[in-house]
Amino acid sequence: MGGLESLTIGLTHTDQFAWVGGFSSAAGNLGKDQRLVNLSGKTADLRLLWIACGTADDLISPNRNFIAWLRFKNISLTVIETPGMHTWTVWRDNLVHFAPLLFQPN
Repeated sequence: MGGLESLTIGLTHTDQFAWVGGFSSAAGNLGKDQRLVNLSGKTADLRLLWIACGTADDLISPNRNFIAWLRFKNISLTVIETPGMHTWTVWRDNLVHFAPLLFQPN
Protein backbone atom coordinates (compact mmCIF):
# COMPACT_ATOMS: atom_id res chain seq x y z
CA MET A 1 0.00 0.00 0.00
CA GLY A 2 2.81 2.47 0.74
CA GLY A 3 4.15 2.96 -2.78
CA LEU A 4 0.70 3.19 -4.32
CA GLU A 5 -0.45 5.65 -1.67
CA SER A 6 2.66 7.80 -2.11
CA LEU A 7 2.18 8.04 -5.85
CA THR A 8 -1.58 8.55 -5.67
CA ILE A 9 -1.46 11.25 -3.02
CA GLY A 10 1.65 12.95 -4.37
CA LEU A 11 0.57 13.01 -8.01
CA THR A 12 -2.97 14.17 -7.26
CA HIS A 13 -1.64 17.00 -5.09
CA THR A 14 1.43 18.28 -6.95
CA ASP A 15 0.68 21.73 -5.59
CA GLN A 16 1.44 20.38 -2.10
CA PHE A 17 4.08 17.69 -2.74
CA ALA A 18 7.19 18.39 -4.83
CA TRP A 19 9.14 15.25 -3.86
CA VAL A 20 7.36 11.93 -4.43
CA GLY A 21 8.77 8.44 -4.14
CA GLY A 22 7.13 5.16 -5.03
CA PHE A 23 8.94 1.97 -4.07
CA SER A 24 7.53 -1.26 -5.60
CA SER A 25 4.20 0.46 -6.13
CA ALA A 26 1.06 -1.39 -7.19
CA ALA A 27 0.80 1.09 -10.04
CA GLY A 28 -1.28 -1.09 -12.36
CA ASN A 29 -4.31 1.19 -12.59
CA LEU A 30 -2.77 4.59 -11.85
CA GLY A 31 -2.62 5.57 -15.52
CA LYS A 32 -6.40 5.10 -15.64
CA ASP A 33 -7.07 7.06 -12.45
CA GLN A 34 -9.40 9.93 -13.38
CA ARG A 35 -7.74 12.16 -10.77
CA LEU A 36 -4.56 12.06 -12.89
CA VAL A 37 -6.16 12.98 -16.22
CA ASN A 38 -4.86 16.55 -16.12
CA LEU A 39 -1.39 15.64 -14.84
CA SER A 40 1.30 16.99 -17.15
CA GLY A 41 4.91 18.04 -17.09
CA LYS A 42 3.81 21.63 -17.67
CA THR A 43 1.51 21.86 -14.66
CA ALA A 44 3.06 19.46 -12.11
CA ASP A 45 5.44 21.28 -9.78
CA LEU A 46 7.56 18.21 -9.05
CA ARG A 47 11.20 18.51 -8.06
CA LEU A 48 11.67 14.76 -7.79
CA LEU A 49 9.50 11.86 -8.82
CA TRP A 50 11.32 8.63 -7.95
CA ILE A 51 9.90 5.29 -9.02
CA ALA A 52 11.85 2.21 -7.97
CA CYS A 53 11.13 -1.49 -8.22
CA GLY A 54 13.02 -4.76 -8.03
CA THR A 55 13.43 -6.55 -11.36
CA ALA A 56 12.13 -9.83 -9.87
CA ASP A 57 9.10 -8.11 -8.27
CA ASP A 58 5.70 -9.07 -9.69
CA LEU A 59 4.99 -5.33 -9.86
CA ILE A 60 7.82 -4.56 -12.30
CA SER A 61 5.57 -4.71 -15.39
CA PRO A 62 2.85 -2.44 -13.94
CA ASN A 63 5.58 -0.02 -12.84
CA ARG A 64 7.11 0.00 -16.32
CA ASN A 65 3.70 0.63 -17.87
CA PHE A 66 3.03 3.50 -15.48
CA ILE A 67 6.48 4.97 -16.18
CA ALA A 68 5.71 4.86 -19.92
CA TRP A 69 2.41 6.66 -19.25
CA LEU A 70 4.19 9.33 -17.18
CA ARG A 71 6.74 9.85 -19.96
CA PHE A 72 3.88 10.23 -22.44
CA LYS A 73 2.54 12.97 -20.15
CA ASN A 74 6.03 14.62 -20.19
CA ILE A 75 6.54 14.10 -16.47
CA SER A 76 10.17 14.23 -15.43
CA LEU A 77 11.06 11.24 -13.28
CA THR A 78 13.86 9.09 -11.97
CA VAL A 79 13.45 5.38 -12.65
CA ILE A 80 15.40 2.84 -10.63
CA GLU A 81 15.31 -0.89 -11.26
CA THR A 82 17.43 -3.02 -8.98
CA PRO A 83 17.86 -6.77 -8.67
CA GLY A 84 15.48 -8.23 -6.15
CA MET A 85 11.90 -8.96 -5.26
CA HIS A 86 9.18 -7.21 -3.25
CA THR A 87 11.32 -7.06 -0.13
CA TRP A 88 12.67 -4.65 2.44
CA THR A 89 16.24 -5.10 1.17
CA VAL A 90 15.28 -3.58 -2.19
CA TRP A 91 13.41 -0.70 -0.54
CA ARG A 92 16.18 -0.04 1.99
CA ASP A 93 18.75 0.24 -0.79
CA ASN A 94 16.54 2.67 -2.70
CA LEU A 95 15.80 4.70 0.42
CA VAL A 96 19.53 5.22 0.98
CA HIS A 97 19.77 6.85 -2.46
CA PHE A 98 16.40 8.63 -2.41
CA ALA A 99 16.49 10.28 1.03
CA PRO A 100 19.48 12.60 0.41
CA LEU A 101 17.69 14.05 -2.64
CA LEU A 102 14.69 15.23 -0.62
CA PHE A 103 14.06 18.92 0.02
CA GLN A 104 16.99 20.09 -2.08
CA PRO A 105 16.74 23.45 -3.85
CA ASN A 106 16.36 23.48 -7.61
